[in-house]
Amino acid sequence: KDGQKIAIVGPTGAGKTTISIGLCKCLAEHHKKVLFISTESVQSFAFFLKDKIYLDANVYRLLRDDSRNHYADLRPYVRNEGFSFVPPLMASLDSLQISCDMFAKLMDEAAESGDYDYIIVDTDSGLRPEIAEYIGKSDFVGIIVMQDPLSVEKTKFLLQNMDCSNPEKYTFICNQYESNVDNMLSQEVLGEHPVSE
Repeated sequence: KDGQKIAIVGPTGAGKTTISIGLCKCLAEHHKKVLFISTESVQSFAFFLKDKIYLDANVYRLLRDDSRNHYADLRPYVRNEGFSFVPPLMASLDSLQISCDMFAKLMDEAAESGDYDYIIVDTDSGLRPEIAEYIGKSDFVGIIVMQDPLSVEKTKFLLQNMDCSNPEKYTFICNQYESNVDNMLSQEVLGEHPVSE
């Protein structure tokens, strides 16, 4: 059975990586096999891990070759801290000359391997074509938002550029929700979209 692909998206500073790592830990605690993949151009998620080791530099040239099975190449380097993860890259994707398309291929290959129940994909910020591809390939998309005015403006922009009308696929997650603070994420902003706090 293929693993389910879950993309975590949202604006800069919304807490995508924190939520992604937390989701991985939660699913693993419920005896699910989970693989975390960061697609950020500059990967800083090692902050959340005990093992601060970066991906072996010898693998980078393999990741530049689109004809290869990237999951098979990365599998020996995957680490585990309750959940599995591809170690962070030592430099930005651009400086390593690794295409963002590699991650879309990696998502599918990891899911098709049958090794995992869930593939959690922490996306970079923005609405570039490769992020749209990750979203399109995902079975479920968690959109991380916050309730402050700036985050609400970013969410409005996101909604103008994405069709999030399928509640089976898209859920908005309000990070750092405070019940005693005005919640700017009103019905007029999110409409009928489900929101988790």
